This record gives sequence, structure tokens and C-alpha cells, in this order.
Amino acid sequence: MVKPILRSTADGSNTLYVEDIDQCYHSTHGALQESQHIFINNGLKYILQKKQNPSILEIGLGTGLNCLLTFNTVHEVDYTAIEKFPISVEQAVELKYHSNKEELDNLKQIHSSKWEKQLNVGNHRLYKIQNDIANYDFGINKYDVVYFDAFSPEAQPKLWTEAVFLKMYNAMNEGGVLVTYCAKGVVKRKLKLLGFKLEHPPGPPGKREITRAIK
Repeated sequence: MVKPILRSTADGSNTLYVEDIDQCYHSTHGALQESQHIFINNGLKYILQKKQNPSILEIGLGTGLNCLLTFNTVHEVDYTAIEKFPISVEQAVELKYHSNKEELDNLKQIHSSKWEKQLNVGNHRLYKIQNDIANYDFGINKYDVVYFDAFSPEAQPKLWTEAVFLKMYNAMNEGGVLVTYCAKGVVKRKLKLLGFKLEHPPGPPGKREITRAIK
């Protein structure tokens, strides 16, 4: 994949643009507010009502924003992220997602840590996988929250298949939740077919609704 290009979004936060697939890592209406609204407010905080130290799986580590916001929100969490095309530490720092030295150090650790080796980031445990979700076997691992933040179905159709969603279903604990920005009918039908209970919270600026799928 061609090196992503830094771009600003409408809420003043930055994102990355990938020219060869004509996709941004976040909404152009606002990177920070999108991640906070979808993955933190409607995913993490939803599960925190039931469990205080959840295990999280992120599909598409990307810029590391979802991971950083998660670490800022909870005292302790097990966080697993899968990413086929990681960005550099330098690119991550250029995005300026940090507001203090602790956040900067965490962001650097998120992107500089070794793959498939658990790292402690403060009270949190981070495990990164450099692979394609379509080819990866999660084995017996179970998660309470799945941040499904892959590029769009048009850009990466093989990541939005029934087979991939079945992997997610099998890798989740009962009562676990999968959240994604995508609310396309074809995606919702695949999730429902597998047995997920679907909810459609209002979306962030620029999106009418998002998808929350509960096992």
C-alpha cells in the first residue's frame, strides 16, 4: 500500500488518506469525534455497564486513535489489534492525537511495540497482530468488544464477508458487542443471519446511523 497522506478533518483533528484506494482512515467530518462516538461511546462504554475490565479486539489498528482513546477511558484493558499495513511511529506522532506526554508515550508504544508479543502500556495489555483478518485464526481467544474499523466494503470487500463476521461471532463472549461505522443493508443482513442482535444508534456528524451488533 502507498504511504498514506496526512489530511485535516472538519473537527480540527487529522487523519490519513490512502490514494491508491481513495479512502481516508476516518470521516472527513471529524476523525476524533467519529472514533469517540462510534467506538468509545457506543462500544466500550456500552460494555462497561456490564464489565469493568473488558477485552477488546480491533479490526484495523490504523492510526491507533481508537486504541489511545480506549486507554484514556478505562483504568485497565486487554487490547488486541490486527493490522496488515501498519503506519510508522513518525506518522502516528504527526497526527497529533496526544494532548500530553503520557498520551504521546502511549501512542509511540502502540506503534513501536513488537508484533505478536504482549506489551504492557501502563495498566493496559496490548497485543498486535500483523496479518489479514480473512486469513487469521483467533483460536480460543474471546473478546467483549470488537471495533470493526476496516476500510469500506467497496475498498476491502473480502473483509466484510459472512465468513469474516462468523470469525468475529465465534471470537466474542456472550453479550459481547461489535461496533462499526458501516450501516449498509448488505452488512446488516450478514450480521443478522449469523445470530447477532442489531441496534442502530445515531451516527456522528456526516452519518445518519451506525451499527451495533450484540452476541
